[in-house]
Amino acid sequence: MKALFCPLFIISGSEDPFGEYEKGTTRLYEMYRGIGITDVELKLYEGGRHEMINEINKEQVYEDITNCLMNLFCRLSLLFRLL
Repeated sequence: MKALFCPLFIISGSEDPFGEYEKGTTRLYEMYRGIGITDVELKLYEGGRHEMINEINKEQVYEDITNCLMNLFCRLSLLFRLL
């Protein structure tokens, strides 16, 4: 199977019941990897719940999202320069 370019950044709190307290979120990450999406990152925040951008560590969450997007933009910029 050919690898897909579909960058994903999955974030969840370790105490998120919707993500089955990390188990469901980890399964989702593994499922994406299993179908050939190689550019997928999982970030779990200890003690966090469901709405990570509203948690007490939201500044760290925003920073991680920003860093992920900046990394993607840099990679895309390099790719388009090569075309």
